[in-house]
Amino acid sequence: MTQNTKPNKQDLEIKKAREEIRVIGDRISALKAQLETEPIKVELKEKEEIPKSAPLSGVIKDELFFISSLILFVGIISTETYYHTFGVKYQFLSLPVFHIVYRGLTAIIDNPILLFPYIIAVTWLILDSFAVKQNWVRFLRFQRPLFYLLILLVLLLTYPLAKQSGRIEAETDLRVETSSLPIIQALDNKSFSEDEIIENQYRLLMIDSNYIIFFKPLKKDEVQSAPIIHRIPKGEVHVLDTN
Repeated sequence: MTQNTKPNKQDLEIKKAREEIRVIGDRISALKAQLETEPIKVELKEKEEIPKSAPLSGVIKDELFFISSLILFVGIISTETYYHTFGVKYQFLSLPVFHIVYRGLTAIIDNPILLFPYIIAVTWLILDSFAVKQNWVRFLRFQRPLFYLLILLVLLLTYPLAKQSGRIEAETDLRVETSSLPIIQALDNKSFSEDEIIENQYRLLMIDSNYIIFFKPLKKDEVQSAPIIHRIPKGEVHVLDTN
């Protein structure tokens, strides 16, 4: 008598699992053969190098140096032009540094247009500081070349304006009607007549460590290339009084 055995559920699951394992094995073999016959293509993308941003303290130092250099530049050009109008070379005068700085700061009063270079400089410093904090990669990459171009632009713009400021101030002090320089009331020196000095309202231009410089101011309609300048050693003046 023949007994028919019917496959149970467990045998079917085992058979099915074996079939899936065989299929997966065939796929792995196919992939392995493909890798052996074809080269591996790997695309390497060069990582964009991010420039190192300067420390904030270094940026502040650069800002202070830039502004102070601009003030000194304006002060030197304005002062040189001012004294050149009177026929005096300021390089031979013993002018303190604070005098140059004062000129650089007050030159804006005589020529308000001179404020624009300062505005440009301050705008750049604000932008530069913000770019460092926000780490603007493209801006920081061209930061130095742009800064040098800015310096050249500011200097080219500032130079004629500073000269104009010094010339305006000199023309004002050169005239009797507008001069703000002190009037000499008494001068004890054997080379000059005190009455003539008082009558012509001689103005005291400056007193440095070695000399006293004064001049005869020009009248409103008087045209002259340079005023009459007198420069005498301090040791030869015993009395000097101004108002």
